[in-house]
Amino acid sequence: MNLSILCVTFNDAILVSNLVKSFQKFKPINWNIQYVIVENTMNDNHKELVCNLDPDVTFINVPFGEKYNVQKGQSSLGHGMAYDAGKKFIKYDWTFVCHSDCLVTSSLFFKEMLEKVITGNDLIGVCYDSHPDRIKAIHCSGFMVKTEILNNTTMLPELPKYDTTDKVTKYCRQNNKKIFVFRNTYNDRNLTSTINEPFKSLGPDCGVDRCIADSANEIIFIHQGRGTSKLMKNYFKPGKINTEEWLKLCNIILV
Repeated sequence: MNLSILCVTFNDAILVSNLVKSFQKFKPINWNIQYVIVENTMNDNHKELVCNLDPDVTFINVPFGEKYNVQKGQSSLGHGMAYDAGKKFIKYDWTFVCHSDCLVTSSLFFKEMLEKVITGNDLIGVCYDSHPDRIKAIHCSGFMVKTEILNNTTMLPELPKYDTTDKVTKYCRQNNKKIFVFRNTYNDRNLTSTINEPFKSLGPDCGVDRCIADSANEIIFIHQGRGTSKLMKNYFKPGKINTEEWLKLCNIILV
């Protein structure tokens, strides 16, 4: 299986480094993975660090995150523009789009994704967006999609109805593409009681989205949520996993 990873970062070398390491740790030997890392600023201080993680890393800088940011209320636009810029560098037929504050947690991740491809799915997500004013799209914290679909649509938002990458889901629905979404603790917090450790003990309200294998109650992928903002100390909410706690969890998984 050949797979391209498309990830947008914002001055967060430690987060994206752990993301890459998680794919490296759990991927089967017969999978070829390309990493397209889009740094959404012109800061290239950590380019060498990220590129040294794997021979097949494409690292590009774009300025959209600096021009369209949280302070201006346009971070979704900047995020979408970075994804659209990065997809031009994808070389494989399948792409996994994700945030930098994510981690593969089991080799089952690859087995499950391959099974969903074999059974004819065109878009495979780890969760739905639950925002009441949007279209309940497959969330860009993590989804695997045919690269042809990415090239036939845009990842730009059109708020309030469409957030970043939502038009990928819109395209798939309009063109009768087969979609699958895994069980997860973001869309159903009650599932927390059924999953494996150390993810179960985090509790239902920790803010970490946990994606569950289709064949077992095992977590295969996690998303910290607000990871970049937490790293930059721009976001804090009691009870939610902070950067220090997230990195400790990453170390447990990646050891």
